[in-house]
Amino acid sequence: MPAYHKPRNDLARIAFLQTAVSTAQIDTNAGRAYLSPDLIDQAAAMTQALSAAQQSATSCLSQRSQEVERRNEAQQRLIYYVRDFWEVARRRMRRLGQPDAVLTFYGLTLDGTIPNPSRTDDWLSIAARVIWGEDQAVAAGYPPMCNPSAAELTAILHTTQTAIDRVTTAERAYDQAQEALAAQRAQADQLIAEIMTELRFALRRHDAPSQRRILRTYGATFADDAPQT
Repeated sequence: MPAYHKPRNDLARIAFLQTAVSTAQIDTNAGRAYLSPDLIDQAAAMTQALSAAQQSATSCLSQRSQEVERRNEAQQRLIYYVRDFWEVARRRMRRLGQPDAVLTFYGLTLDGTIPNPSRTDDWLSIAARVIWGEDQAVAAGYPPMCNPSAAELTAILHTTQTAIDRVTTAERAYDQAQEALAAQRAQADQLIAEIMTELRFALRRHDAPSQRRILRTYGATFADDAPQT
């Protein structure tokens, strides 16, 4: 008999269990009880549990992807606002004849060189530093910045931090869903092995071709069958 191939992915596991339950019910009704009622019930329950876990993991992954996209958009917007703030500060300094030192309030050097950090955390810190510096500049007698204002930058910073926090929450949910799916997957593999063992025992008096034909009706696949995708 060609080698039996156990299910290698979640969809194949679910398909095996669904087929096993359906075929077992047909055979039982026809007086051919190849599987025990308890094992059939376990298979039915596992089908639902594994399907739910797989759907939950897929949903959490989709949610995580959406949150990552929103975070990336928020981060880029924050960078635009900070860069615009710096550019307006430099232009205002030249236009109003302010001293170069005013730039230091906003985290710039005296020559107005624009920083270009690569890490998101750096941009969050820079935005917070710019907002703090604006308070210091106003306290020193300089007019408030506008287009964008410190209030606008504060709102963007808050939105960005919220988006980052939502990604963290989504990642935790996805991790938990993956752990739950892995646990259900392990139980499904064990149950599938038990089903195959019980079927093989029940079919031990059949010849090899008959065994294989019947096992296929329960969801089993063999080396000469179409490969699982």
